[in-house]
Amino acid sequence: MRLNIAILLAPVCLLGQNSDANYRALRDGKLAESFTAENIVLQRDAGTVTFKPGEISFLAPVLGRQEVAVFTGQGRFHLKPAVATESARLQFTIGAPEIDEEFDAALLYFTDGTAEEVRGQAKSGLVSAKNEAEFQKFHSQLRARTETPRSFMEYEMFGECIPNLEAEVLGELYNPAHAGSFVALLHAHKHPQMRFLVRPQGAVPSLGPEEVAVVNVDPGEQQDVIWYMSHTVAEIQAHTASSTEERRSIAPEHYQMDVHVGRNDRLAAKATLRFKALRDGDR
Repeated sequence: MRLNIAILLAPVCLLGQNSDANYRALRDGKLAESFTAENIVLQRDAGTVTFKPGEISFLAPVLGRQEVAVFTGQGRFHLKPAVATESARLQFTIGAPEIDEEFDAALLYFTDGTAEEVRGQAKSGLVSAKNEAEFQKFHSQLRARTETPRSFMEYEMFGECIPNLEAEVLGELYNPAHAGSFVALLHAHKHPQMRFLVRPQGAVPSLGPEEVAVVNVDPGEQQDVIWYMSHTVAEIQAHTASSTEERRSIAPEHYQMDVHVGRNDRLAAKATLRFKALRDGDR
């Protein structure tokens, strides 16, 4: 029964999304504005994303805000763990106590002040064919569901419950009380499928309530794991971090399945699920 509930709950937030004009704008929109990057620094919790010489282009605004961008050029991602135990785990996983990766492309999803920060540090320009092509390439990779995942991380990021980043961004736009996320898909030189996630509602909700994570998808390799997962620096410093934080949007209250076996081995089933919202304002 618990398995059936999980299967039913997974698509609940996706019902009707394809008919939502704002969702389609996020899903199918085109790059509309571009900026020349020259040492733009974005500090997000324990991680720092630096855009050196390059170009960063934004998707056309949705609900009056630009929340998706692509970068090409020279970039650097650095993360210094907030706690010693995470440094030790990194040392074991990648052979260093901190993450330091160079990248040449990145796809960003955010509901924080990223667009405003970039505007304040860059000069506007035209969207290049290179950024258009990289944008489409990222989308193709991001939406390619893997039927037979070769590793746990590939299952989490590209399996049957593949994350829908556009739907997650739209959910936060509709409910600003839960906004403030930042997700960077990094095409790093050594690790082309790396993700840096800062989400108030849980970086990887299926694995815990921690808000900050670095994930590397590289099936068959030793570093195909979650490199870093922690609560925010602010929570740790305030001693308020807790592994029991409630991050779910809904909770099941009742589940019932009626199954009827008819003639000629025909099987008919009806499932009824009643759930309650755990957060105000979510759609």
